Amino acid sequence: MKMSTFFVVPNLEKTGTAECTPDACAVLLQHGSTLYMAKAMQEVLPIAGVKYVAAETALAKCDAIICIGGDGTVVHQAKHALQHDKPLIGINTGRLGYLAQIEPDELDMLEKLCTGEFSIQKRLVLDVCICSQYGKKHYIAVNDAVVSNGTVSKILDLDVYTGEELVTSYRADGIIVSTPTGSTAYALSAGGPIIDPTIRTLQLTPISPHSLFSRPILFSQNDALTIRPISRGGDMYVTIDGERSVQLQNADAVVVKAAKKKLQFIMLSDREFFKVLKTKFIGRWR
Repeated sequence: MKMSTFFVVPNLEKTGTAECTPDACAVLLQHGSTLYMAKAMQEVLPIAGVKYVAAETALAKCDAIICIGGDGTVVHQAKHALQHDKPLIGINTGRLGYLAQIEPDELDMLEKLCTGEFSIQKRLVLDVCICSQYGKKHYIAVNDAVVSNGTVSKILDLDVYTGEELVTSYRADGIIVSTPTGSTAYALSAGGPIIDPTIRTLQLTPISPHSLFSRPILFSQNDALTIRPISRGGDMYVTIDGERSVQLQNADAVVVKAAKKKLQFIMLSDREFFKVLKTKFIGRWR
């Protein structure tokens, strides 16, 4: 499948984005692509040949979303991609750029989108439901959902269930439920394993557990994990992808499961998972 219409989303807070964006657009325009950018960008980043429209219009008309920034930019735009059932790809102008397929010196690779030299990789995302006496509120997490005391360093006592069955109890600073994509984010620094993003699993990782035997656990994509506090010792929050925190009330429970929709990542032929892993993680520290 060849693509011809793109919604370009630059994060101008990242150094190098303002320079990289016109160059990326030039590659696509040379191949006859139609490019959209948000109306708000017209004054700060005017580029000849680009159409500046409302974001909703661009999302409705585009074949794919091109994010220019860091991993946070990709994660944020992934929510819009899911909502509008669009694939996305990232150009890295951040630090690690693990989720990005293209570096600023590789912009010629964008022509593969126009010639159809790519594949679509569907990745699991999380449906995070906060169940309270007032009803249920759902959120989508691309990387992870974290239950913690927020900025207060205080140990939590938490029970984790699948269905009605108690799986384990944790005494820890918190717990992380992550996707395979999110296994290289917060969960990695908490001691969790790196998981190939094509594997359909939910990862549960305790944060600084007060135990000799607490280890991460992998669950089937068909499992729904229910997290309940055993006792209250202060404020408790659920943080979604490091972007949004929701305070839990006394009787609230958090239910995390695989969402029905899958996130569509555009994969270029020479960007295999373990090659990126070695380049972004292992190679950086040698």
